[in-house]
Amino acid sequence: MSFKIDRADGTTLDLDEVLAVYHASGLGERRPVADRERFAAMIRNAGLVLTARDEDDGRLLGIVRAVSDFAYVTYVSDIAVVRERQRSGIGRALIDATRDQA
Repeated sequence: MSFKIDRADGTTLDLDEVLAVYHASGLGERRPVADRERFAAMIRNAGLVLTARDEDDGRLLGIVRAVSDFAYVTYVSDIAVVRERQRSGIGRALIDATRDQA
C-alpha cells in the first residue's frame, strides 16, 4: 500500500475521520477526543496540518499538527498514524513533510 502526504486545511477535515485516526493510533488515550468541540478547535486552529492518505482508497492513515513561524521554529503538537500502518514510514514521511512545509 502506498500513501500520499498533503497539507490540509484543518477547517475542512472531517472530524470523525480525524478522531478515528487518533483512536486507531493510540494517541486518543492522551488527547481530549471525547470533547468534540475542543478537539475540533485543535484541528481547526493548528498552524500546520499534514495528512497521509492511502493512495488506493483515500483513507486517512496519519496526521500531524504543528505550530510554526515558517521561518525558524516548528513545534509538532501531535503525530498520529493508525496502528496497522505504524513502522511503515508514514510517521517519518509526515515529519519530513512538516520540515519541508515549515
